[in-house]
Amino acid sequence: MGPQSFESFSREFQPDMKLTRDEFRNALAKGQGRAVQHVRQSSADTVRDALLDACVHCRAYDTQCEGFRADWLFNMIELTGEPDHYRTKILEAIPASYGGDTDYYDFWQLYYLLKEFAIRGDAECRMALYRAFDLLVDHNDICGADAIVEIDGLSGLLHVLEIAGRRIQNGGDIWWEVSYHLEEAEKKFGQDTVRNAIDAEASQNECVRIYRDQNKQAACRNDLEDELVYIHCLTLKNSMKIPAE
Repeated sequence: MGPQSFESFSREFQPDMKLTRDEFRNALAKGQGRAVQHVRQSSADTVRDALLDACVHCRAYDTQCEGFRADWLFNMIELTGEPDHYRTKILEAIPASYGGDTDYYDFWQLYYLLKEFAIRGDAECRMALYRAFDLLVDHNDICGADAIVEIDGLSGLLHVLEIAGRRIQNGGDIWWEVSYHLEEAEKKFGQDTVRNAIDAEASQNECVRIYRDQNKQAACRNDLEDELVYIHCLTLKNSMKIPAE
């Protein structure tokens, strides 16, 4: 049996995975794979309302374990064949300001759904993602930088550093997540390339300069703390040695 005939055979004998309306909503809420199978076998109009509701309301029980399900939801959006409908609704649903009427977890799920569109070349969703990220400057959040860096690489990282520097300028703390992305960028693009790009941007962007200088100071403090801990442990070890008889 050739590849084409096997594919035809598979489609012909694919088990019926259609769900009732309530079963589909329940599967969406629980993040179950049968929701995807249902969308694959159903017409777009029959899943539209429930799927859109799942997109704008985060149903994940624990986002630290499950994430925000954006890639899973986007897979179903593509299967419907009408991504523009969902795209429009997602752009409308993303709040005008962070901390508004939209639930915290709903916001982040919408944010990462925007990323799924943006990473596929959607310029409007990319701009909306940047606007949403920039609103976080006055909030103690660590989410979102990964999406900006994933979409735009080194230039995205420089934008993240600018927002982090603006936060420091406004009296906020330095974001530990930014240091992680900085280290990952150095692995990907090379330490010299990243540091030269930051220095070049810092020469004309005060917020990037503020972040760079604060990051250097923090690194020096960490190195000093590590050295002091090492000296303390060594001193303690030596003090515990039993004299030879």
